[in-house]
Amino acid sequence: ILKVTDWLENEDPVSLSIDVMNYWYETGEKKLTYNQTTEFADSEIFKVVNCSKNVLDNIDDHDFRHARTKANPFETVKNGIFQNRAAMKMANIDWACDFMFTDPRYNDGSSMLTSPSSLLYFADICAGPGGFSEYVLWRKSWKAKGVGFTLRNANDFKLNDFYAGSPESFEAFYGHDEDGDIYKPKNIQSLERYVMEMTEGKGVHFVMADGGFSVDGQESFQEILSKRLYLCQALAALSILRPGGHFMCKLFDIFTEFSAGLLYLLYQSFKQISIYKPVTSRPANSERYIICKWRLDDVQDIKQYLCNVNLTWNGLSSKEDILSIVPLQEIQRDSNFFKYLWDSNNKLGQIQALSLSKIVAYTKDQRLADERQKDLKKKCLELWEVKDGVRRAPFRNDPKDTCNSLITGSKDFLQSSPEFLSKENLHKHVKSIYDWHCVLLNNSKPPTYFLSLGGSQVYELVNNQWVSNEYLKSVMMSPGTLVYGELAIELEGEDLGQLRVRVLHIIDAYKLGNIDISNEHYLSRINYCKDFAKSMNKIESDKTRIRVKEPVYLENIPEIFEKIDLRWSKFHRKSVKMYMLDSEKYCCASGILFIKATLSPWVRALSRTYKTMYYGHPTKQAIYEEGNPIAAYAPFRDCRITNKIWFWMDEFGNPLKNPSLEQEDLEKLK
Repeated sequence: ILKVTDWLENEDPVSLSIDVMNYWYETGEKKLTYNQTTEFADSEIFKVVNCSKNVLDNIDDHDFRHARTKANPFETVKNGIFQNRAAMKMANIDWACDFMFTDPRYNDGSSMLTSPSSLLYFADICAGPGGFSEYVLWRKSWKAKGVGFTLRNANDFKLNDFYAGSPESFEAFYGHDEDGDIYKPKNIQSLERYVMEMTEGKGVHFVMADGGFSVDGQESFQEILSKRLYLCQALAALSILRPGGHFMCKLFDIFTEFSAGLLYLLYQSFKQISIYKPVTSRPANSERYIICKWRLDDVQDIKQYLCNVNLTWNGLSSKEDILSIVPLQEIQRDSNFFKYLWDSNNKLGQIQALSLSKIVAYTKDQRLADERQKDLKKKCLELWEVKDGVRRAPFRNDPKDTCNSLITGSKDFLQSSPEFLSKENLHKHVKSIYDWHCVLLNNSKPPTYFLSLGGSQVYELVNNQWVSNEYLKSVMMSPGTLVYGELAIELEGEDLGQLRVRVLHIIDAYKLGNIDISNEHYLSRINYCKDFAKSMNKIESDKTRIRVKEPVYLENIPEIFEKIDLRWSKFHRKSVKMYMLDSEKYCCASGILFIKATLSPWVRALSRTYKTMYYGHPTKQAIYEEGNPIAAYAPFRDCRITNKIWFWMDEFGNPLKNPSLEQEDLEKLK
């Protein structure tokens, strides 16, 4: 059970020009056979591997499968808690690469994820039904945001089978032609645009590619049949990976000049590569993975060349093929790369030939069995940090029981309602304006709690009862989520063209996908919520979107009023106070919720001497904000118990006749 240690480092990348590469590829007559020899492996090993495959043609399918199951020492690892063996294969590869996929790091060892809530963006291409993605989502929960690209229908992602890793932060995309065909240039180009929009122009942290198709009766030539699939997966990866990102792709034999040339181009696109066969890949087959670490900054010419080669395929007849994409002498010129490929093919070829011979022996004597299977399964799961268990559908409690299981300690805050702020009690409650944050409210009633059990099972707390409705069924949140907020109406456009969209506005969160953030500082919880909303929201979806309300310090409350203006509302049929959410969207401005982020008796104040914030205490020494005074931070529960509220508009958009406060009362606070 080995880790990847044989990394081939590209110490001096060659600058490959598109003008030169465009003359490299060679077309010719399509052949579904190998030459008698290969330039990329020992001739005897090449011959033995191919002869061993031919021997299997004479073995009964049932006998073959029985022998394979008994002969493979790692056969009982199987799929475990996941939907298929591919997921466990990804767990194997991730561990073997020091978790470089689910915990990506730069060359200096620093994390690529800049904060505890930073999203890990990934793509899973040609990988239905989605075992790779299920593993990543199991490992990372909602902190992994994935996009999947695969053929529609029979080979589609089976999100309902993601039992181990819940799929709310995963979205499938099928390209310009809506069919998931990766051979089509327009599909790859649209995937690139989609991913760049999702990742704000940065690209994903890693790409997984596990493409394959049935080759019944032609197993010996799987490499030749799969060459265009190899190329298009590599092209897609270079199109959507960020600089420094990783790529892994399933391959079979690497005996042809075409396959060797493609690996050479990947070698020139990344800092390191490795050819690795995980123990979860059956030793008698030719499957292996090319693992590419740290994409280089400038891969545009190689990407464009692969795109040109793919376009050339479209113009070939059924009798023609692309035989090679990099001249043999160019591959051989890099002696390190050539030797690495040669050694890898020889090593894996020997293992495969030996395993095929073992299967033949096991077919002749069906009493044989590898006695190490049980112990090796246990050892693998321990190393890969995957729990040993049987795959089960998630058990769905009723919302009340789920809520009770999520909350640690007192649940009294669920029944607590914000106290109305007035001129009479303003100075009593606001000892220091620096303790408080403000958020604009869309509705003319207090916010409430929203609970997700996963999928469309989202509930709202109404009169101490968890209820659902049609709007909530279109809200997508990871199971084990408890947030505080309101279902708001956002408007876009003017006059008769004005659009109305229902959006869940999050104000605060107790747990996000079973991750407890209740004791974080309020602004830290807001940052978690923002990343959570990014993870849940889909680019192309009819699901209710999630927006996190932007808190404003009480001392800066004029910033809220500056964004409020009278605007015509088609739905109120009159002008009402509206709050600008961004350059295009706005919502009714009904009031403000005040959130005290400092835990009593601590008081947050401004040092006049040092012009910096500090936390004071009646009996303890003051702590400056830079010192991260956790004891002074109000947990989620305390923020709810001390909430204050002020409304100036009713549910019909009418100003209240006798509001408890005026804007100037707040602006006078010091």
